Amino acid sequence: MHGNLSVSGDDASKSDDRNVCEPGTYDTSVCDDGEWFPRAARILLAPKPGLVLHLLTDCGERNGDRYASGDVKVPSYIVRQLLRGEHGEAWLNAIMEGARPPWWIEHQRALDIGRKVLALVK
Repeated sequence: MHGNLSVSGDDASKSDDRNVCEPGTYDTSVCDDGEWFPRAARILLAPKPGLVLHLLTDCGERNGDRYASGDVKVPSYIVRQLLRGEHGEAWLNAIMEGARPPWWIEHQRALDIGRKVLALVK
């Protein structure tokens, strides 16, 4: 069962024969993440992505450099810390860049509406 996800939105506990590395319905393969983290780190953690990553997550400066450069894949607990931090929305946007599942489109729409309402009441 490892590596298989349900394509049905109704029951996430069921699996099918589709491997998670196959192209998805709404975007490309989940295994083609390639350079997303180093690209995001260069933008969101400039001018010294490795050092800033270390300061934000306490991952160690050397590890921060490795993750930010893409030499080593960033562990999920580091991504989780970034998502839960002050700039979590920017990291979520970087993770979801290019993805178009219905829930994400609806989420973006709801945020846009909320921002417009807030602008009206100011």
